Amino acid sequence: MTLAFIGAVSREQLDRLHAIADRVRSEAFEMHIDRLGYWPHNRIVWAGCTEVPFYQRRLYDSLVESLLVEGFQIDRRPFVPHVTLVRKAHRGELPELKRPIPWAVTEFALVESLPQPAERQYVSLCRWSLPPLGR
Repeated sequence: MTLAFIGAVSREQLDRLHAIADRVRSEAFEMHIDRLGYWPHNRIVWAGCTEVPFYQRRLYDSLVESLLVEGFQIDRRPFVPHVTLVRKAHRGELPELKRPIPWAVTEFALVESLPQPAERQYVSLCRWSLPPLGR
Protein backbone atom coordinates (compact mmCIF):
# COMPACT_ATOMS: atom_id res chain seq x y z
CA MET A 1 0.00 0.00 0.00
CA THR A 2 1.60 3.25 -1.11
CA LEU A 3 1.64 6.13 1.37
CA ALA A 4 3.57 8.56 -0.84
CA PHE A 5 4.99 8.09 -4.33
CA ILE A 6 8.33 9.88 -4.70
CA GLY A 7 9.65 8.85 -8.12
CA ALA A 8 13.31 8.56 -9.09
CA VAL A 9 15.77 9.79 -6.45
CA SER A 10 19.51 10.34 -6.17
CA ARG A 11 21.71 8.64 -3.54
CA GLU A 12 21.68 11.87 -1.49
CA GLN A 13 17.87 12.03 -1.66
CA LEU A 14 17.68 8.38 -0.64
CA ASP A 15 19.71 9.17 2.49
CA ARG A 16 17.30 12.05 3.22
CA LEU A 17 14.31 9.71 2.80
CA HIS A 18 15.80 7.40 5.43
CA ALA A 19 16.23 10.33 7.82
CA ILE A 20 12.65 11.49 7.20
CA ALA A 21 11.25 8.02 7.89
CA ASP A 22 13.28 7.83 11.11
CA ARG A 23 11.35 10.91 12.35
CA VAL A 24 7.84 9.72 11.41
CA ARG A 25 5.63 9.17 14.43
CA SER A 26 2.53 7.03 14.51
CA GLU A 27 1.24 3.83 16.10
CA ALA A 28 0.33 0.43 14.74
CA PHE A 29 -3.28 0.11 13.61
CA GLU A 30 -5.74 -2.21 11.98
CA MET A 31 -7.44 -1.35 8.75
CA HIS A 32 -10.45 -3.09 7.27
CA ILE A 33 -10.40 -3.78 3.53
CA ASP A 34 -14.09 -3.52 2.68
CA ARG A 35 -14.39 -2.47 -0.94
CA LEU A 36 -13.09 -3.08 -4.44
CA GLY A 37 -12.62 -0.36 -7.02
CA TYR A 38 -11.43 0.31 -10.56
CA TRP A 39 -9.53 3.31 -11.89
CA PRO A 40 -10.12 3.48 -15.66
CA HIS A 41 -7.37 6.08 -16.35
CA ASN A 42 -4.66 3.54 -15.46
CA ARG A 43 -6.76 0.35 -15.62
CA ILE A 44 -6.14 -0.73 -12.03
CA VAL A 45 -8.38 -2.92 -9.89
CA TRP A 46 -7.80 -2.22 -6.22
CA ALA A 47 -9.00 -3.14 -2.74
CA GLY A 48 -9.34 -0.50 -0.06
CA CYS A 49 -11.17 0.75 2.97
CA THR A 50 -14.22 2.98 3.10
CA GLU A 51 -12.91 4.82 6.16
CA VAL A 52 -9.26 5.71 6.71
CA PRO A 53 -8.22 4.58 10.21
CA PHE A 54 -7.11 7.46 12.46
CA TYR A 55 -3.56 6.15 12.86
CA GLN A 56 -3.20 5.49 9.14
CA ARG A 57 -4.13 9.13 8.48
CA ARG A 58 -1.66 10.17 11.17
CA LEU A 59 1.11 8.08 9.57
CA TYR A 60 0.31 9.53 6.14
CA ASP A 61 0.13 13.14 7.41
CA SER A 62 3.40 12.82 9.35
CA LEU A 63 5.23 11.38 6.35
CA VAL A 64 3.83 13.83 3.78
CA GLU A 65 4.49 16.87 5.96
CA SER A 66 8.13 15.84 6.43
CA LEU A 67 8.57 15.11 2.71
CA LEU A 68 7.20 18.52 1.73
CA VAL A 69 9.35 20.34 4.30
CA GLU A 70 12.41 18.56 2.84
CA GLY A 71 11.47 19.72 -0.68
CA PHE A 72 10.22 16.43 -2.15
CA GLN A 73 7.49 16.64 -4.77
CA ILE A 74 4.66 14.21 -4.13
CA ASP A 75 1.30 13.44 -5.65
CA ARG A 76 -1.25 15.74 -3.97
CA ARG A 77 -4.39 13.85 -4.98
CA PRO A 78 -6.59 12.84 -2.05
CA PHE A 79 -5.19 9.91 -0.07
CA VAL A 80 -7.07 6.72 -0.99
CA PRO A 81 -5.64 3.80 0.99
CA HIS A 82 -5.61 0.85 -1.38
CA VAL A 83 -3.80 -2.27 -2.47
CA THR A 84 -3.34 -2.74 -6.21
CA LEU A 85 -4.71 -6.13 -7.22
CA VAL A 86 -4.54 -6.07 -11.03
CA ARG A 87 -2.82 -3.76 -13.51
CA LYS A 88 -3.92 -3.38 -17.14
CA ALA A 89 -7.34 -4.73 -16.18
CA HIS A 90 -10.39 -4.77 -18.40
CA ARG A 91 -13.21 -3.75 -16.15
CA GLY A 92 -15.94 -6.19 -15.55
CA GLU A 93 -18.36 -6.34 -12.70
CA LEU A 94 -16.54 -6.15 -9.40
CA PRO A 95 -17.94 -8.34 -6.64
CA GLU A 96 -18.87 -6.90 -3.27
CA LEU A 97 -16.78 -8.04 -0.36
CA LYS A 98 -19.04 -10.05 1.93
CA ARG A 99 -16.98 -9.26 5.05
CA PRO A 100 -14.23 -6.73 5.70
CA ILE A 101 -10.73 -8.18 5.64
CA PRO A 102 -8.78 -7.08 8.73
CA TRP A 103 -5.17 -6.06 8.10
CA ALA A 104 -2.84 -5.36 11.03
CA VAL A 105 -0.34 -2.65 10.08
CA THR A 106 2.75 -2.83 12.30
CA GLU A 107 5.39 -1.26 10.06
CA PHE A 108 6.02 0.87 6.99
CA ALA A 109 8.78 0.58 4.42
CA LEU A 110 10.78 2.44 1.82
CA VAL A 111 10.23 0.48 -1.38
CA GLU A 112 11.92 0.71 -4.75
CA SER A 113 9.89 -0.05 -7.86
CA LEU A 114 11.93 -1.69 -10.60
CA PRO A 115 10.45 -2.01 -14.08
CA GLN A 116 10.68 -5.54 -15.44
CA PRO A 117 9.87 -6.77 -18.95
CA ALA A 118 6.42 -8.08 -17.97
CA GLU A 119 5.60 -6.46 -14.61
CA ARG A 120 7.11 -4.33 -11.87
CA GLN A 121 9.27 -5.72 -9.13
CA TYR A 122 9.15 -4.14 -5.68
CA VAL A 123 12.20 -4.25 -3.41
CA SER A 124 11.95 -3.22 0.23
CA LEU A 125 15.00 -1.08 1.05
CA CYS A 126 14.27 -0.44 4.73
CA ARG A 127 11.46 -1.00 7.25
CA TRP A 128 10.31 0.97 10.30
CA SER A 129 8.23 -0.60 13.08
CA LEU A 130 5.14 1.13 14.38
CA PRO A 131 4.75 0.78 18.15
CA PRO A 132 1.55 -0.75 19.53
CA LEU A 133 -1.11 1.71 20.65
CA GLY A 134 -0.41 3.30 24.01
CA ARG A 135 3.38 2.94 23.96
